[in-house]
Amino acid sequence: MVLIVDQGREFFGEEFPQRLMEQGVMVHFTDTHSPWQNSRTEKAGGLFKEKLHLVLEETSAMTKHDLDLCIKETQIARNRFFHRSGFSPYQRAFGVNPRLPASLVSDDLMNPTLLQASASSDMQKSWEIRDAAATAWVRQQDVDAVRRSVKAMTRKADMKQLSVGDWVFVWRSIPGFSGWSGPGVVLAISPTERSLWISLRGHLLKASREHLRPATSEEHLGAELIRECRQKC
Repeated sequence: MVLIVDQGREFFGEEFPQRLMEQGVMVHFTDTHSPWQNSRTEKAGGLFKEKLHLVLEETSAMTKHDLDLCIKETQIARNRFFHRSGFSPYQRAFGVNPRLPASLVSDDLMNPTLLQASASSDMQKSWEIRDAAATAWVRQQDVDAVRRSVKAMTRKADMKQLSVGDWVFVWRSIPGFSGWSGPGVVLAISPTERSLWISLRGHLLKASREHLRPATSEEHLGAELIRECRQKC
């Protein structure tokens, strides 16, 4: 229903959001330099990297081919074992979990023991990686990760009230510059008051509340003088 993405250039092309909106999927862009607003995706990527690291160590992967196999099998294991509301990603997408050839718990007509005994070394290596990936996803690390995230300090911001028309400064981190940029003016505020649209030097910027601060009295006076000079010119 909703796809949450950051403001990367790959998501701003006309074809990407247009195709999704034609299928009834709303695209929501997070604020500039605010990765915590897409924390579920960021956390999922972190968990995948942890599991992949375990699989690489368990299978002693040495070649690029082994790395490709580990990545694929880790992703397959994730889609089979990562349940939410009683359904795995495979079940949500296809209705069933995929068949696993040569698995001892499979109901295939072929005897899995005979298949394993007659398989080539490459095939046996892939099955070894598959088992290691499955093991990694059912270990206790998921519970520990959730406990750490619950105990972690959440990001807090100065919650001084901002209104449409207020002069503000925006924290920017771009190549060649990192610091407060402004002044800009607040044009619109989301219903949650966590995202604001700022007019900054002729550009429209969507920023999080954590990246904004009100302009000081001196900064506000300077902005007013600049505006009066432009009107007179």
